[in-house]
Amino acid sequence: PFRDQNYLTYWNGSSVVEGPITVVVTGNAPFHKVVENQSYRDMFYDAPLDLMAKVPSDISPQHRVSDEQDISTFGEANAQGGQGHSASAPTDPVVYSPANSYYASVSFKRTILGFPTLAPWRNKLSKAQMDLIRKQIAGAHARGLKVRYWSVPEWPRGLRNYFWRVLVKEGVDYLNIDDLKAATTETWLGGRRWEAKERGWWFTWT
Repeated sequence: PFRDQNYLTYWNGSSVVEGPITVVVTGNAPFHKVVENQSYRDMFYDAPLDLMAKVPSDISPQHRVSDEQDISTFGEANAQGGQGHSASAPTDPVVYSPANSYYASVSFKRTILGFPTLAPWRNKLSKAQMDLIRKQIAGAHARGLKVRYWSVPEWPRGLRNYFWRVLVKEGVDYLNIDDLKAATTETWLGGRRWEAKERGWWFTWT
């Protein structure tokens, strides 16, 4: 019914036509199924954000490989799963564009914090971690994709709020949250003890 009522965002073979509902497939969704129709798509992929740090600086969203190359990049044999299956999605970040993907997402714990190896006493992101966040966000935006980190630690709350503020400042498009009440009260935008140089919700690092 959503398709019949023209509610869905879709790709018409040359551009994206936005609707009030955008369907994004994630987890073990097979990429080759998303791109198999080259003239019409109303579902989009959740691209791997960890790959976006590798996007060349001179690449724009208009730079796009063909749909045939989307599939041949990784082969049908490896095309049975999505992000949830190792080596099943394309490993070239330039494959992903608004023609086939909407989000670029990744686990914050795994990719940025390096869980389970993060020392429990650490309460500030390192320069290397900040650099990685910035590269991933810049790469995804260069491909025209929305950025979303999932699996941001929920506890302790002050540290969670610090992570939320960092992500907002650095330009993520969506906060992936479970605590709707905490997120909507906006109290997490205020200064906390986690960062000595905080001023409101923005930060400076040296």
